[in-house]
Amino acid sequence: MAKVTNNFLKGKMNKDLDERLVPKGEYREAQNILITQSEGSDVGAIENILGNALSRTDVFSHLKIENIETIGYYADVLSKKVFWFVSNFTGDANDVRTMSRASVMDTCMILMIDLDNDASSITTLVSGSFLNFSKDHLITGVNLIDDLLFWTDNYNQPRKINVTKAIADQYYYTKEEQISVAKVAPYLAPILHDNDGNGDGTTLTNDNEDITSDYLKDRFVRFSYRYKYEDGEYTTMAPFTQIVFKPFNDGQIDNVLSSEQNVTDVQDVYSKTVVDIMKNHYDQIELRIPLPSDENLTAPPESTDGYGWDNELNIIKIEILIKESDQDVVKVVKEIDVTDDSGASLTDFLNNIDIYNLSPAGNETYHRHVYKFTYKSEKPYKILTDDQITRVFDQVPVRAKAQEISGNRIIYGNFTENYSLPKDSSGKTGINYVINNITKGDVEREQENGYIRYENNKNTYKYNSLKQRRKYQVGIVLADKFGRQSPVILSTSDSDTITTSNISKDLSREFNDSYSWSENHLTIGKALSVTFQDNDIIDNVYNGDINDTNYNPYGWYSWKLVVKQQEQEYDNIYTSHPADHWNNESNSHDEVLGYTWISLYGDNINKVPRDVSETSDVRENVAGSDVKLFPKVIIDENQTGNNFSTFGDENQDPLEVMTVGTAREQGILTKGDRDKDRVHDFVMSKRNPLMAQLESIGTNNRVNYKIDVDVIETNFDDKSYFTIGDGNDINPYIREGQEVTLRITDRNQKYKTNLGKKIFDVRVDHDEQRDWDSKTIVLDGDEITGDLGGSARMEVGQIIEYRNAGAGIYGTQTTAIVATDGHVANQNYITVTSINPELQGMILAADQEMDLTGEYTPILITGTGVPVGTYVDISQTANSIQGGEDPPVIYLEGSGTLFSTLITGATSLTIGDAGAITGGVDKTTATIEEHGDHFVVRRPILQKVELNKQETRTILHFDRRVFPNDSVNVVDDGNELLALYDPLLIKSVETITKVESGQTKYYQKIKLDHEIALGSGTDMIPSDLVIQNLESEPIAVDRGLTVLETNPIESKLEIFYETSTSGLVKDLNLYTPTGTNKEIEVSYFNTFILAGGGDHEINVPGKWHVEESRIKGGFNDKSVDFGVRAHLADDEYAQRIRGNALIYSGIFNAKTKLNNTNQFSIGEPITKAVDIQNGSIQKLYAEDTNLIIFQENKVSRALIDKDAIFTAEGQPLTASSKVVIGQVGSFAGKYGISKNPESFSVYGGRKYFADKNRGLILRLSQDGITPISNVGMRSFFRDNLYISNRIYGMYDEQKNKYVISLQSLKATMDRANKYGSSTTETTSTNDLYTTLSFDEASGGWVSFYTYKPTFGFSISNKFYTFRDHLLYEHYREDVQRCKFYTSTYTDPAEIEFVLNDQPSVVKNFLTIDYEGSSGWLMDSAETDTHTAYPVLTSDTSVSASSIPVNFLNKENKYYGHLRNNTTTTSANQIVGVSLSGIKGYYNKITMQYWKPSEAIASSVNKAELFAVGNEAVFSSQ
Repeated sequence: MAKVTNNFLKGKMNKDLDERLVPKGEYREAQNILITQSEGSDVGAIENILGNALSRTDVFSHLKIENIETIGYYADVLSKKVFWFVSNFTGDANDVRTMSRASVMDTCMILMIDLDNDASSITTLVSGSFLNFSKDHLITGVNLIDDLLFWTDNYNQPRKINVTKAIADQYYYTKEEQISVAKVAPYLAPILHDNDGNGDGTTLTNDNEDITSDYLKDRFVRFSYRYKYEDGEYTTMAPFTQIVFKPFNDGQIDNVLSSEQNVTDVQDVYSKTVVDIMKNHYDQIELRIPLPSDENLTAPPESTDGYGWDNELNIIKIEILIKESDQDVVKVVKEIDVTDDSGASLTDFLNNIDIYNLSPAGNETYHRHVYKFTYKSEKPYKILTDDQITRVFDQVPVRAKAQEISGNRIIYGNFTENYSLPKDSSGKTGINYVINNITKGDVEREQENGYIRYENNKNTYKYNSLKQRRKYQVGIVLADKFGRQSPVILSTSDSDTITTSNISKDLSREFNDSYSWSENHLTIGKALSVTFQDNDIIDNVYNGDINDTNYNPYGWYSWKLVVKQQEQEYDNIYTSHPADHWNNESNSHDEVLGYTWISLYGDNINKVPRDVSETSDVRENVAGSDVKLFPKVIIDENQTGNNFSTFGDENQDPLEVMTVGTAREQGILTKGDRDKDRVHDFVMSKRNPLMAQLESIGTNNRVNYKIDVDVIETNFDDKSYFTIGDGNDINPYIREGQEVTLRITDRNQKYKTNLGKKIFDVRVDHDEQRDWDSKTIVLDGDEITGDLGGSARMEVGQIIEYRNAGAGIYGTQTTAIVATDGHVANQNYITVTSINPELQGMILAADQEMDLTGEYTPILITGTGVPVGTYVDISQTANSIQGGEDPPVIYLEGSGTLFSTLITGATSLTIGDAGAITGGVDKTTATIEEHGDHFVVRRPILQKVELNKQETRTILHFDRRVFPNDSVNVVDDGNELLALYDPLLIKSVETITKVESGQTKYYQKIKLDHEIALGSGTDMIPSDLVIQNLESEPIAVDRGLTVLETNPIESKLEIFYETSTSGLVKDLNLYTPTGTNKEIEVSYFNTFILAGGGDHEINVPGKWHVEESRIKGGFNDKSVDFGVRAHLADDEYAQRIRGNALIYSGIFNAKTKLNNTNQFSIGEPITKAVDIQNGSIQKLYAEDTNLIIFQENKVSRALIDKDAIFTAEGQPLTASSKVVIGQVGSFAGKYGISKNPESFSVYGGRKYFADKNRGLILRLSQDGITPISNVGMRSFFRDNLYISNRIYGMYDEQKNKYVISLQSLKATMDRANKYGSSTTETTSTNDLYTTLSFDEASGGWVSFYTYKPTFGFSISNKFYTFRDHLLYEHYREDVQRCKFYTSTYTDPAEIEFVLNDQPSVVKNFLTIDYEGSSGWLMDSAETDTHTAYPVLTSDTSVSASSIPVNFLNKENKYYGHLRNNTTTTSANQIVGVSLSGIKGYYNKITMQYWKPSEAIASSVNKAELFAVGNEAVFSSQ
């Protein structure tokens, strides 16, 4: 007889091999046992394991909570604190906005226990249905940083709490907004406070004597703010204001002399080429900072400290931010403390809180709290990091499956981003709206009338305007309460784009009379507006009332408008009057071959740069330019005041700059003396200025003037001098080098005396004149010979004035045919039937002042039925010719009468200067030229003298017609004598001052090229002298201002910029004005309007305007920006799950209290994707500076804060890098964690997890991934993992085991509820499970267990598991062994093993014996052919029998007989109880220890088992 023995030295189960092949020391399976071994020994023992018990008293036992489960946990090894999450609510798989939510009847809690304090009990940190925990969504991503507990459940958004705050107050957290990782973000721009609350004035002040800083003076600035929360997170910045800027002089370029200078502001602008008033006059700005408010409709709060504001979001600071237009950084000007160290709101803060009452529905009110802050030009004291501008919003995931801390950042994996966009009434995705270009302030929202918001653009942005001649596209951006934003949503009706027209030159006509630059009226400016076409504009709206059945914390909460403007920076060129139709080849006016020329001096040189790649083939050093110019304003400041014009509208193309070169390079100037004299007329005192050649503008603006001046003094010693002026002003048009005529007007005698220098008289050959064109004069005989008059100056290029001998000087004439109604006295208009075509532009010009001199100018009247020499007086000072009517009408402004004398019998009419009354009928010798709606008078210039001595004939050739019509009758009355005059030359003009009555007076002293006789005594000094220049100068700086706008820089970026217009979505839907449309004015401005030609000190508004966007209009000065933060449209936007992607936050640094864990900037590359073919990310684990990524079908490792570089051989090296998530490398093997991150556990360098898809349990360690389920348990896990619903993994550090619990809804699970109702668990099919462990020491699976945990962990070498909502400690000495959780009974400990020595030999197993504790029974024994009856425990009372049925104790060993229990069959011989022993190749025995109802200490019911053997007889065969 032989002894067959088995021990348990190898300490692991083997269910894979055939019974005959199971190695000695291994066993088939075990339950509730523990293997004990001596290191290096071949002796091993098993014992029944210790039970578990509550780690602390159940403080919730009285609540009777049903079906509650622990759904996640975090164990902090350092502090020995454990946090876990419990719920009895089961959620669904719907979208985050439509998912089912826990009700107040459900239980959701976060619990904590301090295992380092034996006296501590379970603490409730947070409780409430707002937690919305779902039992179907386990929390497997939990981390603790400092005192901050972060978690994610893939059902709600990622969240966090401050543990210290929660311990101190269980009700500290009561709503979603307090626990979300994404912080509630401000959605309103700062309010520029209005004085009276109704928008009648804004508290934006200048010249505050207490403010010495001029920080704002040369800056375009915007303001914003952001909150700082108690845990150190900063929100995104609120929308910025528009640029807060007020030009000096209230934005007026005055046309009056200031007390500081002897030139007007207008003259100063084109003299300096900059606008000095274009600087910021504000130095004090009152801001109202919106605070997070309860937006439920309530009664008005009492006027207490803070107006009842509740700091429920725990804001501790507010930073006031400023952004300068030329800088890409945001600065902090003030940090305002909200709370003290205890968290209580500071009294000073509360005292500065105000409220705005808003009534979006018109009948109910809610109250927006604001903080009052006054900015006094303080310099910023710190700069925000660059990434704050690109941080448009924080892309905190809507949901996330995986979470980890690595590199001091929160990293989420497998996350959901975005929401679904709203649909319009027709079902299209988007919002239906149209945009318009309106007058600023037209659709203001008055809060007392119940509108949705309060614009107040007309006051807060008084000087701002929308740049015209630009294309704008307006979009809408929606956001949830936590700041997650949609992309730019465009109109579903494709009406979101508009091209604005050019503002009219005449401000009083573009805007009605109520608009002016006066302090008491609205401002001038343009704005965009958005008109919504649907009543219910947006669905899925935020609802923060947790008691409401429609509670939706993730709904659309706020909206803001954004604007795309791709035509961006531009410059205004401030220069002198242009020369139009000027031919630089002939240096003369030329309607056909002439161009427009502007002088480039000062800052203008930079604004029109030369393109050296485009050079002229004709002129050396002349280059082209890429700049195009839009004529904006051209001012003709002549003797009648401010005449101005603008050219073109939105349909006119800008003019191309054809060439740029100096005046000499362009051929305008030569080296002649006369040219040198005329250089001043081009550009002040500059010599040889740069000139830009443009296409002809068509202005007819050349320098011709006729000026009335007062002569106050003559020089009787040198009569070429005289002094003029009124003491208040100097005349800028009278300059050195001009050729002029002078006339003295005697009002009483009504005649004019010419003061020109007479050359000589000539006689015209009437007969010959008929054969020549009207540009020539044929002189009679040889009256002029040789040098053309000897000493008299008569040369080519000379301007000659000529007339009938003895007649007066000629002026401007125009002819019209009078209508049949004739002329009626004392009315202010004449109706005409036709216009001389040459003069039509003059007659029909709108608002064109008629060039009439003097208060009572004598007017010559000629025509059919009019007596020769008839004249009348015009009895109105301001006279104008207007047209555009049919039939045309000539009339005066105001109520004056056109004629004071009745003219009868006239059927035609000629209006012009009367000239001399005697000496016959006068004819003009000047031509009127049309330039758009302007007209100028040009004298003929002598171009050629032709002498024909044979025919004794002299012919003078001129550059234009000599006579007003083609009549061959040069002189109707037969007077053939023609007087030729050489005009006077101004040699110098000197400004002199005199002190009169204590005041400084300004006059001009003029010296001519020869003496004239103004009188013989003081009394004879004429009071009125008319000075008229004859030459049409090519350009004259001092004559008037010209503003040309450069073509804007075109941006290729499809960027929308943030406006200051935003609000609540629910208000937008509530707002229903008259009709169905909803129009909102947009606070978006990108330029400033400067009005010119008025006087701001006496509220005389300007007549013309420019749009300026630079400080001082200077090329190198600061320009407006177009917004601070950029937004993009995204046609592909939709809610999507990025299962294979990672996203990370900003850094947390406990030492510096830096907490950027809420910052997931959309503007930064913060995501990293892994191979989508490997499935979704389920678990993340940080190890050193690596991040282990567990996907469904792959495990990878990503470098954190470093990246991989490769050697020439392709070997990877790691190096520090600015990349947060670096190179990702996969571990060998096609293994993953399936969708069971709860199976993950870690100990030391070993990571354990289940791959349900492959039926494997895996270990990741230094040697890679190892399928540990293949160690004797491959078939078991293959058959059971795939039917498991939950696979909880945990590491038992106390016994050095990886414990895994497979839990399923399927009743086919192997070993599930094997022992029925006598075990801890019930037999319900929805409660099936199996729990087992893997031991690293034995390298195999040790045992199954009858406890069903939901998560487990180890701290301080103790093992804990969760059951329901409670925490249990394992291996408790004070609890019965094999008794778990709340069971009344203990469960059996058992082991099944195989005695298989010489497995090919049949054996007869007769007896059984074991070494160990009493109380073990043999539950079963079976061979391949026979089975045996159980052998009961040694202490079992049994009836007497011939063969003992229980174990007998002999010398500390226990023996029993194997009684055959095999049913007799034909294949068997004699079997059954009459036969001792069982026969087979092997014997599979199950030993069991079970005291189901013993209430004894665990030390008493400890059962050990060292070895088990059989006495067997080996078959001879």
